Parts: sequence; structure tokens; C-alpha cells
Amino acid sequence: MNDKNTKKLFHDFPSFFRYRDNPQKSLMGFGFCCGDGWFHLIYKLCQDIESCIKLSPHPESLQDFEVEQVKEKFGGLRFYVGAAIRPVHDLIHKAEDKSYEICEECGKPGELVSVAGYYTTRCSTHIKELEEKRNEKAVKH
Repeated sequence: MNDKNTKKLFHDFPSFFRYRDNPQKSLMGFGFCCGDGWFHLIYKLCQDIESCIKLSPHPESLQDFEVEQVKEKFGGLRFYVGAAIRPVHDLIHKAEDKSYEICEECGKPGELVSVAGYYTTRCSTHIKELEEKRNEKAVKH
């Protein structure tokens, strides 16, 4: 994810990412290891989590909530957190499922595809680009 989007998430949800500079507590020092197409999905997820915790019977648990890692894996979003209440985990699972319908590159509707054995979620334009790059590499070798 680009620097602008990363800074916005860190700025708008500082308590979620408070350990980003401590590699013993969080891998967020590496940033968001996914494309910018999922920025809005991740931002909305953070908003929903914040609201969910504030409305819970124990809103003080917001102080303890932390995001440990955000990345792409097997074409889908992975959003790893420390201890969290069940409704928060439900929100995370919904966002992770939704990521398989959103192009990781641009945020347009996408689908899970396999290109050269690598799973990714892309729109038709970005699928074509991946296939063209793969074909270019094949010709060079």
C-alpha cells in the first residue's frame, strides 16, 4: 500500500497501530502488505471495529485492541489482531471474504484468479496486465 494511504490509516486509527514500531509486538512496521485497491475496505473495517468496540458492554477494551499484521495471502485480505471480542472477529471475517470481490490493485470489482500458480484478486484489466507480464517473462527465458 502506498505511503499516503498507510499514513492515513496510522493517523486515523492510532491506537490500533500503536505498536507498529515495535517488531516484538507487531508486524505493522512493514506497513500494509497489500495493494491500494483494498484501502477503502481496510479503512471501513477499522471504522466498523472502532464503532463495534465503543458500543460493546466493555468499551474500555478499545485500549487493548491492536492490529498485528495486514497483508494479502492466497489472493485475499488477512487482518491479524490481538485479543478481540467476537463481533470484531465477525467484522474481520466479512471484510476478508469481501476482499475476494475487490481488485487489490484498483478497488474495482474483481475475482480470484490464478496466474502462473499465484492466487490474486484482480479486475479484468489487471488480470490482462498480469498475463501480459507473464508472457513477456516467458519470451525472455
